[in-house]
Amino acid sequence: MSPAAAPGFNAKLWRRFAHIAAPYWRTSEERWRATGMLGLLIVLLLGQTGFNVLFNHETGEFTSALAAGDSERFWASIWRYTAILAAAVPIYGLYYYVRDILGLRWRRWLTQHFLTRYFSGRAYYRLHADASIDNPDQRIAEDINSFTQQSLYFSMIVLSSVIQLVAFASVLWTISQGLVYFLLGYALVTTVFTATVFGRKLIGLNFTQLQREADFRFNLVRVREHAEPIAFHNGEEREMSALCGCSARCLPTTARCCPGNCGSTPFSTRTASSPSSCRS
Repeated sequence: MSPAAAPGFNAKLWRRFAHIAAPYWRTSEERWRATGMLGLLIVLLLGQTGFNVLFNHETGEFTSALAAGDSERFWASIWRYTAILAAAVPIYGLYYYVRDILGLRWRRWLTQHFLTRYFSGRAYYRLHADASIDNPDQRIAEDINSFTQQSLYFSMIVLSSVIQLVAFASVLWTISQGLVYFLLGYALVTTVFTATVFGRKLIGLNFTQLQREADFRFNLVRVREHAEPIAFHNGEEREMSALCGCSARCLPTTARCCPGNCGSTPFSTRTASSPSSCRS
């Protein structure tokens, strides 16, 4: 892989992302429904954050009641927590349902869009002759799924993090202003560190891993499609050797991903919960 083609976070990546994602939200026949569902997702996300603040308050309340030995205050907090939980469960469930349905609709439309382009002007034939593009069937079947689901997933994570930052920072500000600045600095430093030290390397390794796994699946499908000539010419040993070679090429890349995943986990895992709470 040439340096120019190496995957990573850059302006070209974001332009490609916008070029692929924009048609569904701007020009497709489903754009109004998709926009409505996205707006509903944001409203449900705001509801989730509100419930998180309430859960945090009640958790701190019954923890304080336990420490003070105040049974009346403890049970009152437990009943309020139960009522909040009963109201929150439908909101959480509806959020995940709407998110998954929107992701499936986006994937269905984008798959049809790519299939139309795949068969237009015999593009499938020209791609077959272009060695720089590997496994277009894998790209359509798997990568579109990852693109739509993960794009929506991470977009909601970023938005949720921003909303929760605003909501809980206001709570934490009343406790310790210095702690707010420390946590913001910690989050910024660890995010930059993880992205630069581990993220860039993992992007390239995961990209290579997807290519090699796609090659392995392609060879397995080829054996199924050519089962009769393989059996007629006693080609089992040759095919077995080729498949073992493809499988063996997948393992070193997976092993190289392990140190990066282990190194980034401590920085991407929540090591602290909401303020004024004793949850682990």
